[in-house]
Amino acid sequence: MVGWASPPDVTRGGRDDIVVIVNGRPVRDPALLQAVLAAYRPLLPRDRFPQVVLAVTLAPNDVDVNVHPTKAWVRFRHPRVVQEMLVAALHEALRRPAVIPTFGGEPREAVPGVEAGVGASPAEQAALFKEPAASYAATRFGRVLGQVQATFIVATTDDEVFFLDQHVVHERVLFEQVRAQLDAAPLASQALLFPETLELGPASRALLERWRGPLERLGFAFEEFGGAAVVLRAVPTLLKGDEPKRLVEAVVEELADPKAGEPTLDRALAFVACRAAIKANTPLAPEEMERLVADLETTETPYFCPHGRPIVSRVSMHDIRRELKRTW
Repeated sequence: MVGWASPPDVTRGGRDDIVVIVNGRPVRDPALLQAVLAAYRPLLPRDRFPQVVLAVTLAPNDVDVNVHPTKAWVRFRHPRVVQEMLVAALHEALRRPAVIPTFGGEPREAVPGVEAGVGASPAEQAALFKEPAASYAATRFGRVLGQVQATFIVATTDDEVFFLDQHVVHERVLFEQVRAQLDAAPLASQALLFPETLELGPASRALLERWRGPLERLGFAFEEFGGAAVVLRAVPTLLKGDEPKRLVEAVVEELADPKAGEPTLDRALAFVACRAAIKANTPLAPEEMERLVADLETTETPYFCPHGRPIVSRVSMHDIRRELKRTW
């Protein structure tokens, strides 16, 4: 399997730019289309679609091309294996450095390099920085130099300089750390000493009821959805410093966006991670910046936040030398 996949910030309003080719022939296969979309979730809004071209090569006896007169539809002997390998290949492509925005570069199109062997087996800020310091070694982003405007972490390798948005770095780290914790148990809650009674309109109450399942798994606790008011009794521990009324207003505003789509745990978790992440204009100590960059290195998707926003931009040292007419 080889092909090209667009970064999450290069999207289209329709699915026409998702092309799957099987043994040299473009095909229409709803299951493969859904596999492509699954690989990009939750990086894309509901109404946006990636640009993807994938060429799948199979042994002739593993695919039946005679299920439709135009041969536009095919049947696979092992459809689940093909789908899983497609998702794995796209996940790998979205972790490659080619998806990083480059200063002064041309608008990015699809990223080459999707490859897979078909047939293989398929906190809050205080909490983060109170943990024992992790050993830090050079990563794909190189050595941390410092901060710019108390917002961007600057790191460098011999070949490139990277600017990492500290809020978006922390958002991605929290998202993946909490998602891993949720595999074992619901997220920890902080009970409110004085439960907050919130007067909400019918639309807002209905939205909270619709999203109640994912929100409660993340540590929210609500009562009395049937009445004129909603009682907030607990919030996720990560968000215990937020003013409860404003927190619920932010939940309603975020999840009322049509792009949020159907209720999913990942969408609700993206809100919590964004809300809990360190903010712009926050000075960080060198060891805090190094810890964030080291934690980002361990994530599955280190170049984009859960909403699909880029985490890092880079400048080529070659371009800097050229601009400054440095010949050595």
